[in-house]
Amino acid sequence: MAVKSITDGELISEVLSYKGVVLLEMWANWCVPCKQISPMLDRLSEEFKDVKFLRANVDESPEIVSRYQIRALPNILLFKDGSVIDQMVGVYSIGHIRKMIEENI
Repeated sequence: MAVKSITDGELISEVLSYKGVVLLEMWANWCVPCKQISPMLDRLSEEFKDVKFLRANVDESPEIVSRYQIRALPNILLFKDGSVIDQMVGVYSIGHIRKMIEENI
């Protein structure tokens, strides 16, 4: 399953109303560390079929940035049934991200 891009207008339907686990990556085109994380999330989306993987560009999603007080990138938010249950800021190994998902599903 590929990682789907969303914007502010899709937050409610794709994340907040979703029953289950959602991983939302906050990223930007100019963010070099984000370019390291994105391929890892693409790979993990193939492993965790029961988790919805999304990404939102901070420059195109100011409401999401404001709502979740995104101040640094990359920023990964993990939701369960519409509520944030975990968060990672910065670059982590694929193993560390995998462990965060496994501990919360």
